[in-house]
Amino acid sequence: MNACLGEGFEPLFAIEGGEMDAVLELVQAGLGLAVVPSTVVGTRFRRTQVTEPGLSRVVRLAYRRDVEHPRAVRALQEAILHFLAGGTARLPPGTRSLVGASR
Repeated sequence: MNACLGEGFEPLFAIEGGEMDAVLELVQAGLGLAVVPSTVVGTRFRRTQVTEPGLSRVVRLAYRRDVEHPRAVRALQEAILHFLAGGTARLPPGTRSLVGASR
């Protein structure tokens, strides 16, 4: 919203939804457009990629603490946290790790 206001316009939201598939079905039906992560768009839609300095997105890893997770889940969690902490893999441009940072 701040990026739009900074460009001199205020978008009109008819519907806001957290369910990406439902939002994209509305777009597919011709009922508007959506601002969604590029990873969910695929090749079904015409898209415009926006890469503005200062825009950010926080992605969180959620899990239950009160259950013992299978080895595969623990391995995935460790791999994700290692990646986000700047392990051997490089983070994508414009991405920074918040692991260990004050929240």
